[in-house]
Amino acid sequence: MTTEHGHELIDLAPYVDNAGCALPGIDIGPGFDGFGRAFPAEELDLLEEHEGLRTPGWGRGAPDNVACDGQRVLLPGPVPVRGIRLLGACSGGSILDEITVEGDGPDRGRSLALRVALSDFLAVRPYFGEEERAVCSLLREGGKDVRGPRPRLWSSGADLAEGLTSRSLRLPINPQIHIFRLSIVAGSGTRAR
Repeated sequence: MTTEHGHELIDLAPYVDNAGCALPGIDIGPGFDGFGRAFPAEELDLLEEHEGLRTPGWGRGAPDNVACDGQRVLLPGPVPVRGIRLLGACSGGSILDEITVEGDGPDRGRSLALRVALSDFLAVRPYFGEEERAVCSLLREGGKDVRGPRPRLWSSGADLAEGLTSRSLRLPINPQIHIFRLSIVAGSGTRAR
């Protein structure tokens, strides 16, 4: 886990299971949405967060994002969690769902749900007020460039009313939600014992 902009970046490498970015001329199979559509990988390289996005085989069909399916994402040791931030998009519509912070240490047995929202990758504007982080110039479909649709990545987050000591987060069971990058807002402020 590395710290960036006051947030602790979570290593998603063990969890990536979807290829959603393609280089020119590369057919990545089902793609981001199951229909062969993909983000142009070379344009996402320009993002400030590109290092958090790159995976081995980037843009060549290797998984580069997490399609949420109830995965338990481990944190390195008990961490006081105050909130989460994510970079991603949805396929098949804009979605509001929950990521659960699972308590540990003094908060073992407790869990708190954080409502997170991400708009569809082909939405023109954020449905839930997320921040637009990337607008691509084209869509890749089956290895071909398609002009017109401009896929987007969105930034979203949520904060806990009170902190919770945690070793893990539970992602929602909704594979239409795709997360490229996940970080926690860590800090003191867990409830007193």
